[in-house]
Formats: sequence, C-alpha cells, structure tokens
Amino acid sequence: MEYKENNALGIRRGDYVAVRVFSGEKKLTGSYIDILNPELKLVENPVVPAGKCALYKDVSNEMQGQVKILHTSCRIDDMSMKGHEASIKLSGPQDTRGVVRVFTPPGCFGDIVSISIDDKEIDLKKLIAGNGADESTGDIKTKLEGYTSLVSFDNKPDSVTLSIVWR
Repeated sequence: MEYKENNALGIRRGDYVAVRVFSGEKKLTGSYIDILNPELKLVENPVVPAGKCALYKDVSNEMQGQVKILHTSCRIDDMSMKGHEASIKLSGPQDTRGVVRVFTPPGCFGDIVSISIDDKEIDLKKLIAGNGADESTGDIKTKLEGYTSLVSFDNKPDSVTLSIVWR
C-alpha cells in the first residue's frame, strides 16, 4: 500500500462542515453560513485557501420555502411558527451581541410586515429603501443581504423575543 498525504482534512457532522487545508485549496459546493464570521455571512461555493481553517453550516436545503432562521449565535429557548408569524425566544450572555441570520424567500421581503425584538420594531420602509443598508432602532440592527437578513441585538440571559410577521 502506498502512503499518500491529503492536502486537506475535513469532517461533516449533520449540517456542520469543518475544514483544515494544508496545501492547495478546498472547494465546497452549495450555500453555507460561515459560523466563525461575526455576521454569520452566507457564502456560496466557498473556497478555503492553504493554511486556513473554516467552520460552516450547510444551508443549501434551507434556502427555499418560507421565512426561517438559518443560524443564530444565541440559544433558542422557544420557537413557534403560526401562519405568517414567527416568534423566537433567544438567550445569551449579558453584555454580548446576539446575531440571527434569517432566510427571506425571493420576493418575500416586501411582504414582511414587521421585525421586532421585545416589541422594538425595525423601520422596514427605511431598510428596503436603503437597498440593503443597515437600519438601527436602539440596540437592534438589521441588514439585508440577498435572500437573507441579519438581525443583531443586545443579548440577555433571560431571553429576548424576535418576532417576524409577513403577508
């Protein structure tokens, strides 16, 4: 048997993919959330260069259907989806930022009626008019990026409630 070294080491556990590249590069196909990125960036067909590590969540099969949470930096304490409303209780360490990456299907974002954290509502008209620019309301920030939106807020150990309502 001939000994051969691989240029990369990778492992998949459910939707999670960890990669370490020693030489060359490793190409992945599909849609992934870069969970080491503080903004939980959505990346298509990522390429991991030599000498780098990456940790992704594969969301290729999640990029369809209705509004849904793709990934969050918080603990999900409770979640309910009723008709055209999602309510998610999230908790995290005090004095840190919570981040949620939300899938908004093509053509759906204009149908979203409201996004709020603990009844503090984001001004969606400004957000949509800003064509993907950030929109802030107090400690809540929202940013549109393609078919996803990023919602960030101050974490609370006793939880906050993210509500999304659409038509």
